[in-house]
Amino acid sequence: MSTDPRRTPVRRAEDLSPLGRVVFGVGFLAKITALGFDAMVDRVAETVVRSERAFREGRDGVDEAHVVRERKRDR
Repeated sequence: MSTDPRRTPVRRAEDLSPLGRVVFGVGFLAKITALGFDAMVDRVAETVVRSERAFREGRDGVDEAHVVRERKRDR
């Protein structure tokens, strides 16, 4: 154990009460959820930035364009 008074002591799961274990589990799930959400936001932001850059540069990422003939659907 560290003698640094600023450090929080490490707790073991065996030493926690049932309520402490529930709180620990909920905190763990909240942290994992927050990390996943942050990763999703980063990915979406990166996609938006890349799309805007491509739009401004006039590129759409399509090498070949194919014209598809439209037809009216019978209702």
